[in-house]
Parts: sequence; C-alpha cells; structure tokens
Amino acid sequence: MADCIREEGLDYQYHIIDMHNVSYDSLMAQNTPDALVLAILSDFGEHSDREAVRRIVQALYELTGDDVKSFRDYFLMLEVLSSNRELRNILQEEEEMFSQVRQQDLASYGLGMKQGLMEGKAEGKLEGKLEGEALMLLSLLEQRFGSVSDDLRTRILMADSDTLLLWSGRIFSADSIEGVCF
Repeated sequence: MADCIREEGLDYQYHIIDMHNVSYDSLMAQNTPDALVLAILSDFGEHSDREAVRRIVQALYELTGDDVKSFRDYFLMLEVLSSNRELRNILQEEEEMFSQVRQQDLASYGLGMKQGLMEGKAEGKLEGKLEGEALMLLSLLEQRFGSVSDDLRTRILMADSDTLLLWSGRIFSADSIEGVCF
C-alpha cells in the first residue's frame, strides 16, 4: 500500500498504521469515544472478542451519558468497522442489551410505567366494583326468587354498571326474576 501521494504540485507522505498491531488496552485507556471506536479494529490481546466488544460498548455508553444521538452515531461507526473483523453479530447482541438499558433509564420510561400502573390499578378497581355489583344482584335474586339460570348469570356478569343499577332498582318491585332483568 502506498504511503504517499505524489502528483504535480502535490507531494504528501503519510504513515500507514496496521490497526491489528495497535494495543486494545492503550486505546481503551484514552477514554474518548473516537479511541473506543478505533479499538474495535485493534489487537484484543488476552481479551475474548465478546469481552472486548462488551467493554467498548459499555465505555461508549458511559462516555456519551444522556446524549442518545451521540451514542447512536458512535455505535454506527462501530458497526461499520466491526464488519472488518466479523464482529457484527456480537455487536448487535450488545446493542440490544444496551438499548434496553437506555430505554429503562429514560425519564419518560419511568413516567410511562407509573402511568401504566395507575391505569391498571384504576381498571382493576373498576372491574372489581363491577364484579361486586353483579355478585350482589345475583345474591339478591337468589334470595328473592331462588336459583338463577346459567344464561342469566352470564348476562348479569357481563352487564355494565348502568344496567346492573337498573336491574337492582327493580328487584323489590318485580314479581318475577324476568321482571328484574328483562
């Protein structure tokens, strides 16, 4: 590979570095996103591919902090360079893990979870209230008129709150079970 460019009016010489000969540990020690990205091409030494990639992604995650765009940009560079060493699969696995972690770190994730829990509790209370109304009506019907058919029991358990209130209001004035629920 040429180490210079020589043309009319241009004489430029440069040093070629084989990244496989650069120490992974020395690049990691620089603790900058750019050095971390280049570390994917370096000599991992005693580190396994998986361990080296995990450490790179973890350090990149810590350095970029809350700047998700910066993390994504550097991660894209890692993806491109990782294909030179056939590390793409390992990198994709690490990306999935860190994407989940990042998502859980977001304030909006916590707010969404809290909102979801509150909605779930409210829905559960409403369902419990509705079930209680239905069971109360069934109990009153059985006390007043005897056993309730399975079809009617199902209709009562599936009824909305307004319907149950209407039927409950009829329980003391109706002459039969049909007069309550029909």
